[in-house]
Amino acid sequence: MNAHLYIGKQDSDEMWDCSSIMTNASWYTSIVTGQAGKLNFTLVEDSTACSPDFGNQVRLDVSGKTLFIGYIFTISEPSQSGTRDYLAYDQTRYLKNPAYYVFKNRTGSDIFRAVCADNGLKTGLIEECSFAREVHICDGKSGWEFLNECIDDELTSKGNYFTFYDAVGEMTWVTLESLRTDIMIGEESLLQDYTLSRSIDEDTFNNIIVHQENVEKIKVEGKKKKVKKTTTVDVVVSEITATDIKEAKDNKTSVITKIMPSSFPKWGKLSKIETTQNLKNEAEMKERGAMIFYLKNRPIVKLPLKCIGNINLRAGNGIYVSLPKKNVKGDYVILSCTHNIVDDLHTMDLEIDSSGVYSV
Repeated sequence: MNAHLYIGKQDSDEMWDCSSIMTNASWYTSIVTGQAGKLNFTLVEDSTACSPDFGNQVRLDVSGKTLFIGYIFTISEPSQSGTRDYLAYDQTRYLKNPAYYVFKNRTGSDIFRAVCADNGLKTGLIEECSFAREVHICDGKSGWEFLNECIDDELTSKGNYFTFYDAVGEMTWVTLESLRTDIMIGEESLLQDYTLSRSIDEDTFNNIIVHQENVEKIKVEGKKKKVKKTTTVDVVVSEITATDIKEAKDNKTSVITKIMPSSFPKWGKLSKIETTQNLKNEAEMKERGAMIFYLKNRPIVKLPLKCIGNINLRAGNGIYVSLPKKNVKGDYVILSCTHNIVDDLHTMDLEIDSSGVYSV
């Protein structure tokens, strides 16, 4: 493994080559809301002119491939070590800025372009969404939270799972399907250690309540006044499949049936309320409930993996995991990925998810 660290000089297009004084580096990516891509690294203090400062650009290359481009946000100086620790973020860090928008009939892709432009962020590949709210308001939320609402809308309405990230200097908005790889991780491929746990305690639901809020203008004593009229539908669905949802979407029919899910006797009633102001009628509300049920009516599998490093993997990528001894076999999405580089050793820590988004 050959790692090189470069840091931009102040007021110059030149860069310091800090590879010889870098003792370790850790590159982290995540598709969890608010988790910006970041690089932690340590440099030995020396007498050269290398003096990184806030805002300096940082680039990490491993085996000839650029993995990270970002900017220094934190500098720490331990008193006894003779080293300095640095923290640099990629462009997604700037999506933590608060935002104020009103969009009408705009898709998540349109909103992503606008948010990036407002924050001065360079964009790259942007795949197109198909769902658009009639009105979508952001009143002081972070740009990150606002974009995540767009991702949730597209997933629960159309079954398309999008994500965004900084691809070495270019903000990218794509489906998880586009990020699938043919890389396998298992007991004979890259894997060093793992811990397997399953739970229905955090994000598992088998009773979906779609709560629709409509705002109507009515006359009160000769004046128009906004009054919130609420329609609530309690959606209880049967065990449905991706094929059921696809057929319903193609035929424009509902997949809802008033049959108790088979998980009820085993798990009890686990409810989730989905509040929306953007669906036109009860049929659309039921379709939204069906999609959420399909995504949430399953145990959550947590499977942290410790692996030999592979520079082609980052958060959002799809991998195939095979652990025959634990009866684990199938497609997984990387929720977070940490590449650890110490001297000539390159390892990875992966958090993965088996949410089934590929089959929606």
